[in-house]
Amino acid sequence: MNPDSSPGEPQPGVAELQQQIETLRDQLAALRAQLDAERQHRAFVVTVEGEIVSEAGSFLQTTVRELVNDLLASAKFQGRGGEDWAIWRRRRLLAVIRRGGPGTPEVTIF
Repeated sequence: MNPDSSPGEPQPGVAELQQQIETLRDQLAALRAQLDAERQHRAFVVTVEGEIVSEAGSFLQTTVRELVNDLLASAKFQGRGGEDWAIWRRRRLLAVIRRGGPGTPEVTIF
């Protein structure tokens, strides 16, 4: 018996507790989906051959040009050989960085 309850109060059973847990799990899943949608709305996603390699700008006022400059200067970009990079936001292609001649990437911003 719960010491905080009065003697005539029914105690929650296991089924009720399991239902409360399921309700909380559902609420958590809904909150995660809402946060994920917000992140997708604000964030830039950088992909290489369909693989996400970076996300940026989720809560910063980053422009596509700033992101491109940051990527070109990054060690992660320098370490990849011959692969094209794509920058997306809200499922829209915003820019492509292609390997040009030796050490000269070609940047296209849409």
